[in-house]
Amino acid sequence: MTVELWRFASHEPELKRDSGGYPNRDATGSVFGTVLPADKKPLLTAELRADNDFEVSKGAVIDFVFRAVAVDEVSHGIILHDRACIVRIRAETPPGVYAGRMTEHAPIGIAVAQFAPDADVEANLLDIRVLAERAADRGADVVVFPEYSSAFINPLGPELVARAEPLDGVFVESLAGMAQDLGIHLVAGMVERTGDSSRFSNTIIAVSPQAELVASYRKQHLYDAFGQTESDYVVAGDLSDPETFTVGGLRMGIQTCYDIRFPEVTRRIVDAGAEVVLVPAEWVRGPLKEHHWKTLITARAIENAVYVAGADHTPPIGVGNSMIVDPAGVQVAGIGVEIDVAVAFASANRVAEVRESNPALELRRFQVVPRT
Repeated sequence: MTVELWRFASHEPELKRDSGGYPNRDATGSVFGTVLPADKKPLLTAELRADNDFEVSKGAVIDFVFRAVAVDEVSHGIILHDRACIVRIRAETPPGVYAGRMTEHAPIGIAVAQFAPDADVEANLLDIRVLAERAADRGADVVVFPEYSSAFINPLGPELVARAEPLDGVFVESLAGMAQDLGIHLVAGMVERTGDSSRFSNTIIAVSPQAELVASYRKQHLYDAFGQTESDYVVAGDLSDPETFTVGGLRMGIQTCYDIRFPEVTRRIVDAGAEVVLVPAEWVRGPLKEHHWKTLITARAIENAVYVAGADHTPPIGVGNSMIVDPAGVQVAGIGVEIDVAVAFASANRVAEVRESNPALELRRFQVVPRT
């Protein structure tokens, strides 16, 4: 990817700044939304490894972090499509006002966020905010949180049912606000209210930087295994078409925890065009369960030539080990048992390379059909 980085002279108009010292988003418009001058040269023209990709309209204010190869002076900066405008400058950026342009899509930053949600919805939202900000600072465009991120009580029971919310409730609204503030997509599990007062839907939602709900998926395979009976309190999702959404040219699909044991779920998502599969989970600890988790995520990635990103709860209930695996089955990011985020960068080129080398999806002789 070719990127031009421009630094405006110190006599350029000063940006209005917010309380954090960053240029205010209201500072865009006719003063700053300008074509790069033809009589100036860029500070840098180089092939860069981008950590973010985005779509931006003229005059928009965006964050963009990248690493420059063999250029020590520029460790962080801003680039955008076609026309330049003044953009937010991160604290690590050398002083000055930067703008730039790029010629093609860059890899997408995907983060898995690992924590242990509990019965306190407000506290869980605070934890999500901290982790989302950390992921965004590390270059994430999409952050995947665990199943039951809105609330979790072990074992499941009426107390958790009482914390169920509709899709237009506080949890989704709060998550959408965070996504808008940070300019990234957020994906998380929630306890969704249903028409059955004794049960809820185990639902995954995805919200966009425009604060829109872009996907919602209700868990189809309930965890009635290893001595657990999730179906006592959860309504299984309908066998509807896969829920997908697009970030920077990469199509994302969603499934939940125990679904990963059913390869046909992932295959249907891939048949719907997904190149990245996001798997929020509460992978309960037990004999060999860490091994199952790692093996199944890796297998789904390899057999479908897609990225798979799984986000789990921390111990003692979950196994932790949240991870991102690439289309060849290589773990490209991961967390142990601590509360943290891990970021990897997904590329459509990588998906294409693996599928060209091993065209298993084209060579298969069976298709997936719902069981009646």
